[in-house]
Amino acid sequence: MKLEKIIDAKDKAREENYNSIRERIEQLAIAHNYRVAITSVDKSCPVLAVVNYGRWIAQCECGGAEYVALSDPVFFCCSCGNASVDGKLRMVIFPSIEEIQQIEAEILKVEIDAEQKIGFPLSQLVLTAKSEKLRNWEPKSKDEEVIETEKK
Repeated sequence: MKLEKIIDAKDKAREENYNSIRERIEQLAIAHNYRVAITSVDKSCPVLAVVNYGRWIAQCECGGAEYVALSDPVFFCCSCGNASVDGKLRMVIFPSIEEIQQIEAEILKVEIDAEQKIGFPLSQLVLTAKSEKLRNWEPKSKDEEVIETEKK
């Protein structure tokens, strides 16, 4: 099976039979004994979206990581319960739509194949797929941008 999509939180919610990303977050919070303010988004402590093994995720400063999506750019860490913002959702910073299209087009050039297994979720196929290269992307740091600009 050829994997031709970068998986995001919307895909994960659908895969787990939730109606929305926020419903999935709310249920995960309950399962981890966290309280979450599902309608309140803290913009003071945003997280950055990255592509990791073909998945759009964001990483928390505690070390946890969760799926994120541009369609509802919110983050809730199931490792710490977004403790730094008292359980509120955190805003996710994504690249522009044009940049996302370029990033995904470039990443999807990396061919990976996964053995299709009946009932095996797509998000898990992405993690178990075999490839010599990884489907990863992270925003460049300001230092890297300066170095790249100086090379031109």
